Amino acid sequence: MKARLALILTLATLLTLTIPWAQAFAQTAWLEIAVTNYPRLVFDGDRVPVTMSISNTGDVEATVVTLRSSTGESKDVGNISSRVTVTSTFYLKKYQLGMNEVEVYAQCSDHISTHWKLTFEVRPPSGSISLQVLDAPSSIYQGSPFEPQLRIQNLWQQAVNGALIKSGDTVLYNVGTIAANTALTVTPRVEDYRIGANHLDLVAQSEKGTAAVVPLDFNVIPADQAVKVFLSKSTSPIYKAQTLQFYIVVAASQDATVNDLELKAVTEGIDPRGYFLGDKVPPAAEVQPTQGIDLTSLLYPSAATTQSTQEPETVVEGNELYFEARDLATGTQPLRLQISYRVGSVVVQREFTVNATVLETPGVHLIQAEQIKAAKDKDLVVTLHVANRLPVTVQAVSVIPLSDIPTSPTEFFIGEMAPDDFLPAYFKIADNYVVEGKDLSFKLVYRVGTDNFETAPLHAEIHMDEEQTSNAALVIIPIVVVVLIVVLVLLLRRRRRPKTA
Repeated sequence: MKARLALILTLATLLTLTIPWAQAFAQTAWLEIAVTNYPRLVFDGDRVPVTMSISNTGDVEATVVTLRSSTGESKDVGNISSRVTVTSTFYLKKYQLGMNEVEVYAQCSDHISTHWKLTFEVRPPSGSISLQVLDAPSSIYQGSPFEPQLRIQNLWQQAVNGALIKSGDTVLYNVGTIAANTALTVTPRVEDYRIGANHLDLVAQSEKGTAAVVPLDFNVIPADQAVKVFLSKSTSPIYKAQTLQFYIVVAASQDATVNDLELKAVTEGIDPRGYFLGDKVPPAAEVQPTQGIDLTSLLYPSAATTQSTQEPETVVEGNELYFEARDLATGTQPLRLQISYRVGSVVVQREFTVNATVLETPGVHLIQAEQIKAAKDKDLVVTLHVANRLPVTVQAVSVIPLSDIPTSPTEFFIGEMAPDDFLPAYFKIADNYVVEGKDLSFKLVYRVGTDNFETAPLHAEIHMDEEQTSNAALVIIPIVVVVLIVVLVLLLRRRRRPKTA
């Protein structure tokens, strides 16, 4: 019993001593931190702002709270009440060029928080100017300026002066002063280039130094490829005295600004003398051309043309222009036309030709198939043939009799004949008009395009069939012989008859 009482007294004593100590522990301030923001890249001379949240999770106020770094910087925050979080920005000034690792933490009179590790890079001030290509045409046409869209940025926390954008020793754009942490979009104008591939090494420069080189490549297409010209339709070949009709398509690239576009005839006799098409401006949505288009000469099926080294993949929209030419000489001859326009500072003027073929005589013929043989007392059928030797289809083909002898039909209508067609024409003449040696004549009429033609008259004579004549004689002669024999026999009998008294 005494032992139990002694144990109870010992426990009571220990409890009395522990309660004040536990209460004191429960009322201690407790700091927790979190870094919410800080720059990963700064430039020598900048301060490194570190934004932190500091929470007092203890039951009593945290007094004399201080932010500290492993590099020795500190900042007084003051007191933080229990269960309160505050935000503060802590500036680091002690660092070295290159990569840095710094630990930050908070402490108060009762507690030190856990450490938070920061990693950031420090570069020289010259590296604070950066240059970036936002947009640039991959190709331009000769005479047009190359205008890339660039972004120049001052990443430093101080303004920089004397900012320039250069390519080699050439200043492309004088930017001037750029405020701290500011980016500007500029469009320099490059007019010194060569046809074909071009390369630029762009740099941004300021009073603090020069940024890294930014390479930029673009292609320059010859100005005479900004417009495509070709023959779309032609009525060649034609006959002498016919009018040649042809259409020329003039198509400006949608990727080029073409001014003062004009097509005019050089050869006399072409009407109209020309067309002024004015300016062709690419749509606003289109930025850069992809490939050049062939404009070295007119594309004509029978003539060789000089081909461009680039594929004509650019989309083009053209104007179809009508021309006609009269009083052309016989044979094949070139009709000269001239295309002219301006692309920027370059004026393009070039001649090309359209070949016109003029035929001397019509190539549709009326042919007598065979000698005209007639039989007496029978109707006569005359057979003729029509041959189209032209390389084109002819229309309204008809054979017309010219003699005063009535025929049926009075006109033999064939209609349309394709090249190399060979078709017959038939006429019937009543037997009472069939006379040996009578002259028959016919002509051929037809149309090519809108022009009408007729051939010289074809003459033929009617010949009686000799076989028919000889056959009639064979029938008549025996009859005549028989009659003569009968008459002779009667005469002989009369002489032999005796006289009566």
